[in-house]
Amino acid sequence: MQKTCLYQSHVDLKAKIVPFYGWQLPVQFYSVMAEHEAVRHKAGIFDVSHMQVIDLFGADAMEFLQWLTVTDLSKKQTSNGLFSCVYTCFLNPEAGIIDDLIVCRQESNRFRIVTNAGTREKVLNHLKEKSGEYDVEIKPLENYGMIAVQGPEAEKNLKELLDIPQLASFEACFIGDDFLSRTGYTGEDGFEVIASQETIQSLWSELIRKGVLPCGLAARDTLRMEAGMNLYGADMDETIRPDQCGLHWVISTNKEFIGKESLLNNQAAAKIDRLGIVLDEPGVLRAGVEVFDDDKPLGVVTSGGFSPSLKKSIGFARVDLSISNSCQVSIRGKKLNASLCKLPFYKKGQGQIILRGES
Repeated sequence: MQKTCLYQSHVDLKAKIVPFYGWQLPVQFYSVMAEHEAVRHKAGIFDVSHMQVIDLFGADAMEFLQWLTVTDLSKKQTSNGLFSCVYTCFLNPEAGIIDDLIVCRQESNRFRIVTNAGTREKVLNHLKEKSGEYDVEIKPLENYGMIAVQGPEAEKNLKELLDIPQLASFEACFIGDDFLSRTGYTGEDGFEVIASQETIQSLWSELIRKGVLPCGLAARDTLRMEAGMNLYGADMDETIRPDQCGLHWVISTNKEFIGKESLLNNQAAAKIDRLGIVLDEPGVLRAGVEVFDDDKPLGVVTSGGFSPSLKKSIGFARVDLSISNSCQVSIRGKKLNASLCKLPFYKKGQGQIILRGES
């Protein structure tokens, strides 16, 4: 099992450590509730050094990534040392999702991408396989660390340690050799920092000394579910198209990309999509729970758990869109009432449950 550069700190803090896609990572430091609430109301810090960072550059780098991604990257500009970031997907020829990732355009033909930990080898192989006809170099970063500082006080705390310029959401910059982006996976304002292992170790320690709470995978999961954010391997994979998991908005039909023909042909007849689901009775939604409408199975829960903000069990359901808002789920052989709603469950500091069709 691989260990991040912060592993010893996690051990010293007596975190509960679990295997995660080949890495030893903290699932919890204190309690999920305390860590979740810290991010929602103050600031929390996550070790995300398991994420794969890859630099792509060369005369054909833009053309190459335009062909691989579903989003039009040409609209993302750079100026005054600030870079544009975009959330997008790589698809296979059948329009299944190889990975969802962040692409940052640093120069006209230089990009940095951040992929999921569980897809790192698959993505690297995909890049190498498709790059044959392009003048492009693919360089995975080595010996780096990565942290995410998230929450309403994230900027204040980081500014006391780094000379941060004014960044809009989904903008990035270099501060010396350190790479900073205003991105995250929690539904809160925040930043992600990619830097040398030594720098990351120092930032981690300094932020904790300032009172920023270290947070684990469990709080990361509750936060991203409330924010309506997919998890690769649970809510999407190579058998699921973007239009089947709520990612219609990332698709640019004004350009060509791998999987476009299959995506458009199937999307026109699509009857399945991702919706939010909330349990109306005591219980806990989990991935794999079936969703019914008058005893007719019409979908499945892909992510589920307890929402600390709403004090209810919530999740995502991939369902046939003919299903009614009032549905049932089967948990341990018992049918329980549930409701289908819009995503996200949490927005601009407030929890919300808005039934599908309501404004």
